[in-house]
Amino acid sequence: EMERKKLREQEGLEEDALVVANFNGLYKIEPESFHIWRECILRCKERGRRGGAGGERTPCNVQLWLVSEGEESNDNILKEAGPLLSPHIVFAQRREFDAHI
Repeated sequence: EMERKKLREQEGLEEDALVVANFNGLYKIEPESFHIWRECILRCKERGRRGGAGGERTPCNVQLWLVSEGEESNDNILKEAGPLLSPHIVFAQRREFDAHI
């Protein structure tokens, strides 16, 4: 559990977040796919999730974890995401093949 917590912290991921990840090149992300991720994350934030014995809804913290392809590409993704989604995007730095396996 401590290693998981440490790894999340190193990557800028929040401890309690549901992480939706895609490590394909950013150029492979089609607008339709990005729109689906956006809607899913915003709906989760809006509706929350069921929790507790009474089934009440609790806030749902979601982050979209994408591979960084440089400042210009990252900025374009954040611009496309808009002000509601961009705070939930975290960019992962590329790793050597052995390190990411």
